[in-house]
Amino acid sequence: MVMSEIGDFRKAKDQYFGGDQNSPLTVDQRKRFKGLQYFAENEGLRFVLAWRNLPMIPKTRFRWAPARGTRPPTRVGASLSSTSAGCPWP
Repeated sequence: MVMSEIGDFRKAKDQYFGGDQNSPLTVDQRKRFKGLQYFAENEGLRFVLAWRNLPMIPKTRFRWAPARGTRPPTRVGASLSSTSAGCPWP
């Protein structure tokens, strides 16, 4: 996710909590819900991810819950590395 997309993501999350019938909040809580409190965006905390396919590892099927929408079962046979502020992240 690009830093400029975070505002849209946060707005969608607030709409989900405040108005979606599948929200974990009760009806009364949803009526009073004014949105989550977020930290300001900080470019220094952005993660850069690198995906590397690993053909020698059999792909494993799993289900995951993305932030938006639903996804079918996914097969994975790769590794993921990341950096934040130019520093490797475990």
